[in-house]
Amino acid sequence: MASSESPGKNVVSIIFALAIHAGLFSLLVYHIDWVYEQTKPISVIQSTLLDENQVKKEIERFKRHKRAREREEQKRLDAIRKAADDAERKRLEAEKKAKDLEKQRQEELRRAEEERKRLAEQAKRD
Repeated sequence: MASSESPGKNVVSIIFALAIHAGLFSLLVYHIDWVYEQTKPISVIQSTLLDENQVKKEIERFKRHKRAREREEQKRLDAIRKAADDAERKRLEAEKKAKDLEKQRQEELRRAEEERKRLAEQAKRD
């Protein structure tokens, strides 16, 4: 069976079909690039160059400052501990003194009672 169209028309139809597809494909690619270019964020990087020796000096200065703060904090804590120890020692001394005074008062009361009894017995004898 022979086709009703001539072979030259098939070639022209194929060329037109390829041209249309190429055009659509190029529009698609161009459109994607165009949209991509508009939505692409622009990032600006600002940087500063630093001298490595300067950075090392700054780090060392920071470490010295930190050690000095730690020494000061340790001195402060030592002073607080010493004050607490002194307060505890004074409290214990005060308690001991209070106990000694209480013993002395009890002894004086006992002696006074003995003296009163002795005087009462002596008064009875006389």
